[in-house]
Amino acid sequence: MTAFRFDESKGFDENLEAFLDHMASKDPEMEAIFRAHVAKLKGVIDDARRRAVRSEFNVSVKSSLDELLASSEKEVSS
Repeated sequence: MTAFRFDESKGFDENLEAFLDHMASKDPEMEAIFRAHVAKLKGVIDDARRRAVRSEFNVSVKSSLDELLASSEKEVSS
């Protein structure tokens, strides 16, 4: 897998979009999951809130991954 590097000359939004584009080419399902929940991360400035929002994002992504796995397992068992 090609390594992705954030461009320090660009802001968060540009780097985030570049990362999502990179993910789309490597793992479209994961990119779709990230994109579905990424709005939670945008616009948070306060450090304490950023940590809380990051945790919310992680929980949401994990939940989506669990649903994807359950759906895959259901298809296999059918």
